[in-house]
Amino acid sequence: MRFSALAFRIIQLGLAISITLCWCDLAQAQTTCFGISDADTANVCSGQGTCVALDTCACFDLNVYSGLECEQPVCNSLPSSDPGVCSGQGTCAAPNTCVCDDPTSYSGTWCEQPVCYGFL
Repeated sequence: MRFSALAFRIIQLGLAISITLCWCDLAQAQTTCFGISDADTANVCSGQGTCVALDTCACFDLNVYSGLECEQPVCNSLPSSDPGVCSGQGTCAAPNTCVCDDPTSYSGTWCEQPVCYGFL
């Protein structure tokens, strides 16, 4: 914040009047989340949220991305870091996109269907 003042004196008809004008230049304070400025909307909070306070992200949609930096995709309502995501048989690679660890053993949207002898 910058404080500025402008003073001047008017003399008219033998009467002296002093006037001081003051104002504050309020620049918007920037917040950073994990070293990235909130002005960098493409990168702050992984581009999936808003930096609301120092190192505090608010994810746009917790059903799509979660985590401290909104960096964890969500699959079937579970963040990618949850051991039960993708039925514990795969990786949540993108929102609601499971990639089964061994597609010859498990299949399905959430890697929930066992594969036996090549059959579901």
